[in-house]
Amino acid sequence: MITFTVINDKAQKYIRHMLAKLSDRRPLMRRIAADIHDAVEQNFAVGGRPGWDDLSDGTKDARRRKGHWPGRILVVSGQLKNSISERSDNDQAVVGTNKYYAAAHQFGFDGTVAIPQHTRRVKSRNVYGREERTSKKTEKKYQARTLVATGVTTVKAHSVDMNIPARPFLKITAGDLEGIERDVIDYIEQKK
Repeated sequence: MITFTVINDKAQKYIRHMLAKLSDRRPLMRRIAADIHDAVEQNFAVGGRPGWDDLSDGTKDARRRKGHWPGRILVVSGQLKNSISERSDNDQAVVGTNKYYAAAHQFGFDGTVAIPQHTRRVKSRNVYGREERTSKKTEKKYQARTLVATGVTTVKAHSVDMNIPARPFLKITAGDLEGIERDVIDYIEQKK
C-alpha cells in the first residue's frame, strides 16, 4: 500500500489522478515479464552473464560420444531452455520453468541421487529379421532387414554422486534492470 501525505490540493489531485490511471498495470507487467524472458534467453545464448562454469571433462566426453559436444553448456536437447515461460497479472511478472531438474542447475547440487530400477532400450540387443520387399522403381524383389523386436535391458537400482555447479539461468543483469526501469518510466509517461 502506498500512502501519500500532501498539503497542496493541486498536487494531491494530480497524485489521485495518476494512481487511478495506474490501476490497470497488466500491460506493464506483460512487458516486464517479456523483458525478463528475453534476459533468460540471452543467458542461454551466451552461456550465462557472467559466464557459467565450464563443463567437466567427463561431461564433455559423454556429450561428445552422443554427438552433443561441442555445444552450449545448459543446452543438450533444448528442453530446459524451451520450458521457460512467462505469466503476469496486475501485480506481478513471473518467469520460470516446470522442469524438475532446473533447481539443480540454477542453484547447484552436490550430493547423491538414488536411481530406481528401470528398463533401457539398447540397440545392440535389437532383434532383426529379413523380409521380402519389392522395389517401387524397378519392381525387383529384395531381402530387407527389418526390426523384429526392440532390445531392452533392466538397469538395477543404484546411486550416483553428483556435483553440479550453480549456473543461474533465471537471472537478470544490471543492464536488464535498467531496461525494465525504462519500460516503467515509459508506461507512466504514456499515462499522464
